[in-house]
Amino acid sequence: MFFLNTCFAGFSQPAQKHIYKNLSAKEFYVFLSAYNNCVLIDVNTKKEYKKSHIPNSHLASNSTQLFTITDTLDFDQYVFIYCEYGDRSMQACKLLINKGFVHVFNLKDGLVAWKKSGYKVNKKK
Repeated sequence: MFFLNTCFAGFSQPAQKHIYKNLSAKEFYVFLSAYNNCVLIDVNTKKEYKKSHIPNSHLASNSTQLFTITDTLDFDQYVFIYCEYGDRSMQACKLLINKGFVHVFNLKDGLVAWKKSGYKVNKKK
């Protein structure tokens, strides 16, 4: 009986639920810089994006646009998400985790924290 319990112990364990990670502006910058093949997604409105955004980010102002971008990615792809204050991006992170993505990162306190930390943004001229 012990042998059977030992052999099948892993099968009774629930699958690990993936969660997104909230990162400070500094952590977000460091992680973003560390991964070459990552995707940076801005979930602000088009107007907010035009006003200012992190360089090389892709605009996804709604879930349809978000899925259009992410449908071409592997679930192991590193995906970085942000918005103005961090609320919409948390919702976008949850959508991607529920879809099956494993490495999802949220910019805690959003673009506001990014700018406050002195990191570069593209601004409307």
